[in-house]
Amino acid sequence: MNPAGTAVGAAALVAILGTWGCARSVFPPGGPIDATKPQVIATSPADSSVRVPPNAVVEFLFSEAMDHGSVRDATRIRPSLDRPQYRWSGRRFRMSWGEPLRPNTTYHVVLRGSARDAHGMPLGAPFGIHFSTGDSLAPGRITGVLRAVTLARSGTPILVFPATYGDRPDTASEFEPLYEAATDTAGIYAITGVA
Repeated sequence: MNPAGTAVGAAALVAILGTWGCARSVFPPGGPIDATKPQVIATSPADSSVRVPPNAVVEFLFSEAMDHGSVRDATRIRPSLDRPQYRWSGRRFRMSWGEPLRPNTTYHVVLRGSARDAHGMPLGAPFGIHFSTGDSLAPGRITGVLRAVTLARSGTPILVFPATYGDRPDTASEFEPLYEAATDTAGIYAITGVA
């Protein structure tokens, strides 16, 4: 037997086995691509609720499993509350705070369109509710129609800032809007319960 040939054969066998050992185990491609946007199918409290107790929590029930971090990062409540706490139970997302809700106050809770389902499909347009700890919602209302040619008519975010921020606040900075909404398919937006 030729020792040199045996060494070459052994080296080839090691190289082949090493290649097999480095292969990644992945699921085969195929199957339908998730093209369905997630939806909020129920909330607590319900939109436009009044006399909400000061110890209430806010819950969103989604149509499918969600990416927890993206939902947490996309959630805002105004007026803001300190020390938010987030909990999940299946498709149910719950928010609570380290302080009670203020009396006779209208709150707006917005889930921005960047929230994604477990497959990475974004919500798209923001979703929001408002409710009051008093006997009625704040009476103000902001409405309009988006007429910008360069923006999509449907699902464009509408941000409302205090006048003290100036005519063109830097939305990429630390400034948080007072209210958020999105346009419908006709480019119309409405924000109710404005203080």
